[in-house]
Amino acid sequence: MKLAKALLASLLAAAALTAQADTITPVTADSNWNQFYYGDASTPWLDLSAFDSSAAPVSFTITLQSAAQLNVTAAGYAGDVFQVFDNASSLGSTSTPTGTNTDYADLNFDQAFSSNKWSHGSWTLSAGTHTITGLVTISALQAGAGAIQVIAVPEPTSYAMLMAGLGLIGLIARRRA
Repeated sequence: MKLAKALLASLLAAAALTAQADTITPVTADSNWNQFYYGDASTPWLDLSAFDSSAAPVSFTITLQSAAQLNVTAAGYAGDVFQVFDNASSLGSTSTPTGTNTDYADLNFDQAFSSNKWSHGSWTLSAGTHTITGLVTISALQAGAGAIQVIAVPEPTSYAMLMAGLGLIGLIARRRA
């Protein structure tokens, strides 16, 4: 019986942390970051598969079943800033980087997103379909790479399930002692 209760509590906690299936197209990297290229300031984000100034602008279509967080970052050499749009409405600009065009992140988007040396920004998207585009406002080297990431935002019921599962685990551990 104790094992069954512990298993149930663990399942409740795990269920609270799982995200609903969402889609993002085009997928141009792994499932975590979706890359784009860019050129000079005042140019749009460009398709990863055709990096040159004549490439068509890229847009990312995201279909969400629940709220999610959109993260955008530059990577490679520091010093670039983007204006980010959702369905042609501005979400705002990414941060002003503290790094210079000599700081290099080797396209490590997690490293770039977590450092103030590279420009980055986060916005919450509601459930529904979003078309994300970007415009380069500052381009330190007139070319570079960036990426977007969409991560699930737990709903309040998910937090409640997580707390219930953890509470049950705690109760079982206390009763054993």
